[in-house]
Amino acid sequence: MRTLLTTLFFTVLSMHGFAANKKKKSSDNEPFHKGSNSLGIGLGGGVDYGYYGPVDAIPMLLVSFDHGIVDHLGPGNLGVGGFVGFRTASSTYFTNYKASWTTFMIGVRGTWHLTLLADKNSKFDPYGGVTAGLRINGYKNTYYSNNQLIDPYNYNHVNPITGVFVGAKYNFSKNFGVFAEAGYDISVLRGGLCINF
Repeated sequence: MRTLLTTLFFTVLSMHGFAANKKKKSSDNEPFHKGSNSLGIGLGGGVDYGYYGPVDAIPMLLVSFDHGIVDHLGPGNLGVGGFVGFRTASSTYFTNYKASWTTFMIGVRGTWHLTLLADKNSKFDPYGGVTAGLRINGYKNTYYSNNQLIDPYNYNHVNPITGVFVGAKYNFSKNFGVFAEAGYDISVLRGGLCINF
């Protein structure tokens, strides 16, 4: 009986060690897991604000950050982080008047990274996420300010924003890759470089 219990004890212990080792190796193969940090720097587009006339606009400049907090939440790993974004545009009309818009966004985001493909390709990281934050809009129109008129199109306000998105990263090396995302929060489409550490 003592021999049976001893054998059973060491069998369970070795199985536990094998499972822990397998889990560790699985996380090592996964491009995003608990403790991972990923900084994205990129450009976005696809959101307009009802401009009139010829428009000079820059794409949305954005920075996002994700930190892995939970492994193996279903067939994926969970991350949390934040984002900031900035965009400006202007339109000149009637030859001497100018309207200009600025948008600044800041908020938090949660990401869920699918791990089913990690064994086949540890560089590819598909994910989905949600965002919540604030959109701060600025607006100025020289037609109204120069003529001391009240502007009926006052866009100066702060709005809460929420959104969902899907995306993917491809890591060329352990610390460097590219990303692309689509959704409706910061911008409709966005992409850029990511730094992993």
